[in-house]
Amino acid sequence: MVELLGIRLRDTDFARKIGEHSAPLVWAEVVGESIAAATQVISVDHGVLRVSAKSAAWAQELGFLRLELLARLNRRLGAPATQPFVREIHFVNHGVRSAPTALVESPMDIETIALTPGDVASIEATIDTVHDPEMKDRLRTARRRDLQLRIWRVEHGWAPCLRCGDPVPPVPDEDVRVCPRCRLQT
Repeated sequence: MVELLGIRLRDTDFARKIGEHSAPLVWAEVVGESIAAATQVISVDHGVLRVSAKSAAWAQELGFLRLELLARLNRRLGAPATQPFVREIHFVNHGVRSAPTALVESPMDIETIALTPGDVASIEATIDTVHDPEMKDRLRTARRRDLQLRIWRVEHGWAPCLRCGDPVPPVPDEDVRVCPRCRLQT
């Protein structure tokens, strides 16, 4: 039964999405202090992590370390070896903000975010039609973590996408905040 639940979650893409969007949160832990200080995660979408480096030299050097960093990141996220959560890392030279703390918090901080009774009721309403108790618990956990991650992002400087409302990470020198998914739709 547990294997079947895992297949269902994998088919619905919840586990992959949660893992993928947790990548910015563990970036600093995975790469270490010196690389974390010289980089800033810009976005993650469809398994591609975009990371800004403080200089062209840093971007080039990190490009050489890309495969190693990718493997370490997916191991830390608990991704299956055959289906990594993050498939690619693109390093760009956009500079680094002086205070990149918004993207280096621990995933443990997310779990401490309290949800309102309305949030909990909304989650329960969305999973009410699921009859399998184990699947219901997994969906409840996934929805709860997703909502806590959204709240954390907004509290740490992410702004809503102007089109869909999903949180968009702070990007240097970008006045218009549109998420990568909405950019692709134009």
